[in-house]
Amino acid sequence: MTRQNCVDINSMNYSLIKNYLIMPAVLIILLSGCSHKNISTQLPTFEHSSTAKLLINKHWLEGDVLLTEHPDTTVRNITLQFPAPERDDILILRDDGTYLYDEGATRDKPNDKRIFSHGTWQVVEQNKQLLLTANGSINTYDILEITDSTLVLKLNITQRSRSYAYTLYFNMIEGDEGSN
Repeated sequence: MTRQNCVDINSMNYSLIKNYLIMPAVLIILLSGCSHKNISTQLPTFEHSSTAKLLINKHWLEGDVLLTEHPDTTVRNITLQFPAPERDDILILRDDGTYLYDEGATRDKPNDKRIFSHGTWQVVEQNKQLLLTANGSINTYDILEITDSTLVLKLNITQRSRSYAYTLYFNMIEGDEGSN
């Protein structure tokens, strides 16, 4: 090895040391002088409309489910077509923009989890729609009626060139959120 090659290797090592050790150290020193007073650790708060406030932190027990097939306008109550464990599901919309679907008192199997679905929610379109988002999927419900104790939603679905509307009736009940 010639002396010239040794110098090149040393200068390469110096360049590596400079780029990978000295520069990060300088950045750490500079950043450590920053004030942490301006950094917020609070979660964002949501400003809810008066319509959304009627929904928040209540337990909405799912009641009747009506089906309308378009263009036919015949309305059928299909509630009893669902098994008993699906007829007492509870929707809980939290103030932080998240929701839970609670299995309710009856379950398919005794060991089924009480919370079977969760995601985010928001009221949109000038308080006329409720969006529920979970696992990358968004369901858009038209809000037909909302009071302190009643919620009526409509879900429009098109499947195999046929259109359906599911009208879901909910009543507010007292209850606690489950975790199992």
